[in-house]
Formats: sequence, C-alpha cells, structure tokens
Amino acid sequence: MHNILPLLLFPAVISASSDYPAQYFQQLRGSAQASVNDKFMRSCLSRHEDTSDLVCAFILRDAELQGIEPLEYLDDYLPEDLDTKDTYVKYPYCSWRYQYSQLSSPTSAWNVAFPDQNSVYQAMLVYFNKHDEFVLNGPQLPYVRYFSLQTYDNVAASVDSVRDYQVRTEYMSNSNVYANATAGEFREPNGAFDVRITAHGGRYDDNGFINELAALPINKRSGFFFLFLRFYDPEPFPESSDTFKNKMSPILDSCFGSTLSSSEAMDQAKRWGWVCPPALKRTNAKGGLMQTLPYCVHGRSDSFKEYDQGLQPGKDCMLEPNTDNNMFLPPNSKMNGEFRNKDATYLYGCVEQVKPSKSSSLWSRLSGVLPVSTVSLYSSPYVGEPENYEVRYVSISSINRSPPSIVYKTFMDEEILSANAALGKFADDGSVDRRYVMWFGPDEGSMPEAAKLEGGIFVPWAREVEEDEGGEVDFGDLVPHPGILYREILSQSQVMGSDEAKYQQGVADILKASCWGSGGDSVEEVGGAAEEEGSSPPTLERVLWDDCDERLCCGNSPPTCCRGRSHIQATMRQHYPTVSYYTVDEEGRMEAIG
Repeated sequence: MHNILPLLLFPAVISASSDYPAQYFQQLRGSAQASVNDKFMRSCLSRHEDTSDLVCAFILRDAELQGIEPLEYLDDYLPEDLDTKDTYVKYPYCSWRYQYSQLSSPTSAWNVAFPDQNSVYQAMLVYFNKHDEFVLNGPQLPYVRYFSLQTYDNVAASVDSVRDYQVRTEYMSNSNVYANATAGEFREPNGAFDVRITAHGGRYDDNGFINELAALPINKRSGFFFLFLRFYDPEPFPESSDTFKNKMSPILDSCFGSTLSSSEAMDQAKRWGWVCPPALKRTNAKGGLMQTLPYCVHGRSDSFKEYDQGLQPGKDCMLEPNTDNNMFLPPNSKMNGEFRNKDATYLYGCVEQVKPSKSSSLWSRLSGVLPVSTVSLYSSPYVGEPENYEVRYVSISSINRSPPSIVYKTFMDEEILSANAALGKFADDGSVDRRYVMWFGPDEGSMPEAAKLEGGIFVPWAREVEEDEGGEVDFGDLVPHPGILYREILSQSQVMGSDEAKYQQGVADILKASCWGSGGDSVEEVGGAAEEEGSSPPTLERVLWDDCDERLCCGNSPPTCCRGRSHIQATMRQHYPTVSYYTVDEEGRMEAIG
C-alpha cells in the first residue's frame, strides 16, 4: 500500500495510489450505496485521462452532498469519452465547496494530517479546459497572521503558490498590509485584489505586476486542479478597532447573513479572515464570456475518516520514542506529500505511552527559546517588515501519530508568551521572556511538583476523539502513539533569501536549498561552511558519513544525519526544542527514562 502521509506533517487527503479503489470500496461494503459508489468510481476513472482516485472521490462527495444520484451527477459534468470530444467542462458549478476549520475542536477532516489548531483551509476542485482562464477577485485581503494561495494537480502534488506579501492590490485600492509596514503602523485596511489563474503562469507579466497563479503542470493543457486558500491565526474581531468600526455589519449581511444566524455568520466571517470570500470567475480565450461562479451554499467540512491517511507509528520515527532530544526533521519522502504547504516546516518527536503499571504515568518536558515573531498585522514587529522579526508563526502541538493524525492541542507563540507574562516571566529589558518550558502529560491535576515550581505550561497528551450523532466531541483514553510537533511558517530566510536574512536558525535553514554554484560562479555558503571558489564540492569519498559534515546538509538528498539532533541543534542553537521524558508515580516521584 502506498504510504500517503505523504507529508508526514502536511495537510493531505486521500491517497492517489493505484490500489486506492480497493481500499475505498472495502470501507464502504457495509453501506447500501456500496455498489453505486463502486460503479461511480469505475466510471469516473474511465472518462478522462486526468481523473484520479482523489478527484473522483471528491466528485462523489459533491454529488452526495447535493443529494444527486452519483452517476447522473457524473454524466452532467464528465460526459463519456470526454478525451475524444470537443466538450467544454463546467466544473465546479459553485466556488469554495470545501471548508475545514481547526479553530474549534481537535477533529480531523479530509484526513488532513496534523492541522494546526489556528488554521483554516478553504478549497475547491476545478476543471481547467484548454484556453481557460480564471480570475479570483476579492474585495479585501483577509485579516490574518498568514495566508497563501496554492494550486495542486489531480494527485495533490504542488504546482504553484502566491504568498500574502506577494499579492499586489488593485489600482486606486488600499495597499497590501502584509507587504507595507507603514500601512500596518497607521492601521490602514487591506486593499482589493485579483489573481489570474492560467494554465502555466507567466502569461501576463513575467515581472509580476499582475498576480498570476499556474493551475497545471507544464506538460498539461487541461485537467483538474485543486485551489487552496490557507489562513492562520485570524485577527481579533475588527470592530474592536477604530479603523474597522461599523465595517463588519455590511460584510456579514452581504456574504454570510442571508441563511445563517448571527453567530453562524460571525463564525464564517472569522474563517474567511473577516472579509467576503473571493469570487471565482471563469472565461475562455476562444471568446467565452466571463462568468462568476456562485458561492457554494452547502460547504463540505465532514471528514474522510474511512481512509487510512496517516503515519505508521512503528516505522516513521527516525529517533527512538521517549528518548532525550528526539525532535527530528522528517525526511523528504514524508515532506513532499499531498497538499503540501510550501511555507511550513516542522520538527517531529515520537512518543509512546509507557506500560510499566497503572500507578505511573508518562510526562515530557520541552524547553527552548521562541524566535521573534509577529503576532498581528497592526502591532510591531509588523508583518510588512520581515527584517525585524525571525519567523512569521510558531506553534507547538500535542498530536496523535496514528490515523487520522489529529492535532489534539496547539499552543502558538502568542499564547506561550501570554502564559509567560501571566507567570511573571520577563527578560531584563522588560519584554516577555521568550524562553518556554512545557510539560506534556495525561492531566493537569497530576502535574509533577517540579513542573509546577518552574512554571511550566501544561499540554495534554492526545486522547481518542469521537463525534456523537449530535456532532459533540467525546474524549476517550490516551492514544498509544502520541507525539510532539514543532511548526514554523515563513522563516526570515524563506522571505528574504539566505543572502539577505540575518536570522538563519529556523527549521527552514537546517537543509540549504542548494549546495554549491556551477561553472565559474562562486560557491555559496552551505550549512555554515563555505567552499573556496574553484574548489570541488565534498563527496562521500572525501567526508566521513559519521562526521555529518554540514556542507552535505543541503539539496534533496542529504545524509540521514542532517535530520538528526546534532546538526539541528548546531543550526537552531537555543531555538532547538530540547525534550526529556519521565515516569511519575502516584506519589509524585519522577524517574527519567530518556
């Protein structure tokens, strides 16, 4: 079976492996719809060379959500022998069908692997006809800590992306606060924008004066693609600011207020970053009129829990569970997976619940120093001045390493600093101390005395999570394979480049993108070591593998040691999250086990 967690830590859904249908149908045998769904999947896969298991599963869910017989729905959108016909495919008929918000509870939709609890994913599946063009038009950029637009092909491999600070706002509109620190300082609202979605990008302006996003791999002229809009950490409700006072009511009324209660409309508004959803418009270069797709009234947020889309807990740990400082960088085979977020990087620690006796419990102490991050568009350091902060967003999560790979509890940087402030932890200059201590355990009531004395932040180990018929979340026993996840988004070097960035101690800096120059060019610094101009690069014949020469920690195929504690600690220094493990008995006695 193809292992589809493919990104160990990246948002991912159903496998696109060739044996997927067997897995899919096996899980549906108990359903009265099994034979219908079986026939649908086989028919869908035969109609177009670009249909995939993933695409067909999404179309099937779309039909079920609309209450339409699946094969009838398929005939409407993907006629038989589509590859041999000059047929124009109009799919989808509405925009932003899929919404997944992790803001409310630790559940997993679409089999998203380890989604941060401050994240929201808005997505849609779209068919791109030859000569098509789409325009994504938004009245304002959203008000969140981070957002991006990313496209993926029919098997969820990354195609293209546009980061928030790269979006150019429309002429005569307000500026992009993600790129303009002065606008943030003066609390100006975000401007309007549009993004052209073309087959391969580069159609309008290679200099980037028009926002453009490629939909398809370079070898395709038509086919399905996924469009993802990611949000992290929405700003506080805009009415709390004089700048936005009285501006939310029209947004709620025009975008979310027609069929929703006021509380539901507020929830939707937050999930869109306090702005109206951007409209998707479709046209065709052969002369087709620009058509605006209506916003999907019935969004899908249910999960694909029947799919085994997760880690294999016994096989995917580079460093042994429950051992000191076992936070490691996942290998490329796990990182280049489905629906990968290009802007996020991770460290991962494996944990296993100990079974010595019922009278003892497992605890873990995690400590480090948070890099300087921005927490708002409208407070210093401003998002628009990346030279003044080190990482856009940092979080630490308690996770379940077994499918469906949920995040049980997330503490983002702002919450950690708030906890430190409440405990009176301040640096010599009066700022909140960025050093943190977190204790992972079964429950706060049994927190060891040592943890209480040092003011550690309690983080619960992951528990089994189920939803009852009413949608309420029930928490069960501790999971056997928990874990710790350290996440960074947009380190300074990712935004400014390694030549300009002063801060190069982030997770993104552990492996340099390229190793050395070519031809007569001077050789760039790699992993902190420089090669002299004209010298040949180190090879395994010249450098001992066990030495883990940092000059080898670059490119797509670095030695395994580059992902281990020694090299990571050397790169991240005080920012590396150190971890130790203990058993604690009923009387509070601690014993180190790492």
